[in-house]
Amino acid sequence: MGRHYNAQDGEFGGQFWFGIQDSLALTDIGIDEAEPSFTEYRMSTADSPTLEEYIEMVEDKIPAVKQLHLTVDDMHPLWNFANNLEEASNKENLKLLSNYELALKCYLTLKTQDELVVQCEL
Repeated sequence: MGRHYNAQDGEFGGQFWFGIQDSLALTDIGIDEAEPSFTEYRMSTADSPTLEEYIEMVEDKIPAVKQLHLTVDDMHPLWNFANNLEEASNKENLKLLSNYELALKCYLTLKTQDELVVQCEL
């Protein structure tokens, strides 16, 4: 149940954070949408600096995420961290962390291949 995203060739997938993250999360990060009929993003290594800039911004704002040792295949430490945030800062930080997860998956995937297509359910 819920809206999902996936890299076209199966490099990674995931589910948008319910009530926090919308299907245009990569647009929020700074990646241009490729096909408006369904939300699809085409990226190349040329987009890596944009992704890296967003990742660094979140890490500067929430330094503890740098210690989580996240991989494309294992984002559980991030989800556990998000569940333990103080309620007062929760909404804003959850939005940042949900987009951080997606940006990090894209960034790490582009370190091993030249192009990436991510399709997002609306």
